[in-house]
Amino acid sequence: FPSHDMYGNNIYTDLVDAPHMLIAGTTGSGKSVEVKSIVTQLLKSNSQDNLHMTMIDPKQVEFMVYNRLNNVDVVTSAEGAVDVLSDLCDEMDMRSEILKNAHVSNIEENNGKMNYEIVVIDEFSDLMSRDYKNDTLNYVLRLAQMGRFCGIHLIIATQHPLATIIPTSIRGNLPVKICLQVPSVTQSRVIVTGK
Repeated sequence: FPSHDMYGNNIYTDLVDAPHMLIAGTTGSGKSVEVKSIVTQLLKSNSQDNLHMTMIDPKQVEFMVYNRLNNVDVVTSAEGAVDVLSDLCDEMDMRSEILKNAHVSNIEENNGKMNYEIVVIDEFSDLMSRDYKNDTLNYVLRLAQMGRFCGIHLIIATQHPLATIIPTSIRGNLPVKICLQVPSVTQSRVIVTGK
């Protein structure tokens, strides 16, 4: 998928090289545009048989337009998001067993027998309510740690890149970080340095 450097030059990368991504930015910083450009490029570059996308949209604003696509599911409730993340962890475990039995280390070596599963979370802090926080963190951490080898990739966006919302354990497993304008230097450091 494409992005741009500070001079406006195109930058291209592959999910294999950028398996999980964290995008932070305040309202009006371009975060939603960045997420949608990545989503659009992924959908454009892959067939429906090759890619399935789960989009978690607690505010029911950003992703509803994609719900009409056959290979996209949009989830709008925190409870639904936790259920989907749990199901994806089960899927990851099943895929890991299949790859192990086939004596291959990732889906690229498995002759295209598995599709890519992309999980896009629009506002991560909205899932961090008291009722769902622990489950959300556990499932996201598991997917971030082991999902890449099974073709499961995370794109997490937030307006609030706080250490209390996105702990170090998760940030450390999201190798690609895009920090747009955020309210403070402290929040920028959380994203850029992981501290």
